[in-house]
Amino acid sequence: MPNKVYVINKHGRPLMPCSPAKARHLLDEGKAKIKKRTPFTIQLVYGSSGYTQEVILGVDAGSKTIGVSALTKKEELFAANVIPRNDVVDLLSTRREFRRARRRYIPIFQGHDIWKSILSEKQYPAENYKGFAFRCETVPYEQGEYMQKNDQKEEISKIVSFYLEKIRKLCEKNGTKLLLVSTPSPINCNYARHNSIEAYAREKGLDFLDLNLKTEEIGINWKTDSLDNGDHLNYSGADKVTRYVWLCNQ
Repeated sequence: MPNKVYVINKHGRPLMPCSPAKARHLLDEGKAKIKKRTPFTIQLVYGSSGYTQEVILGVDAGSKTIGVSALTKKEELFAANVIPRNDVVDLLSTRREFRRARRRYIPIFQGHDIWKSILSEKQYPAENYKGFAFRCETVPYEQGEYMQKNDQKEEISKIVSFYLEKIRKLCEKNGTKLLLVSTPSPINCNYARHNSIEAYAREKGLDFLDLNLKTEEIGINWKTDSLDNGDHLNYSGADKVTRYVWLCNQ
């Protein structure tokens, strides 16, 4: 890109660009002030004729990039290569999936997983399931018992407490019963966390269902029901937990 400094008059109207040396001279003499850093633009503080030259815009549209150039009869003032967006089709497809999901699924399942691809631009093959990923892979958890009873407590973080209170008050305001549920996960759960959540639930008069204490009753087999070494349940484990929770509410 040509090395030019953009110039506007004291009324904010554009003038012809100048060289960095001339811009520095105007600034040093107090005849101009810096208006913007990006792109670097100065504004004259004195009156000017407002004269501008004819500028021709040239565009070279290629298959993947677009070349743009602005020039006068004497010199090139601006040049750039523009790379058009190629994600519009995918974004429109994602929006279409969201619209379809709104007609068939409750909101928590619409965006449970898909929101990650929107923020990170990473594509997830399970998007067609409107957020729920049917993942049947198995990486066993083999580190033994993780819910060993004790009296320790792990402090609930301030951010979790903040949003937990917002959810509790919202449910209370709308007459909705709030149930705290902890699903089986050796990597994320332990008895110290159980004690803290149980104490919070008791203090607020809430029910707390910790499924980590009911893995035998649910029928969880960590050799076949673990997706990723105990961090998440795979399809088999999720199916067992879903059936158990459903039966508990009958």
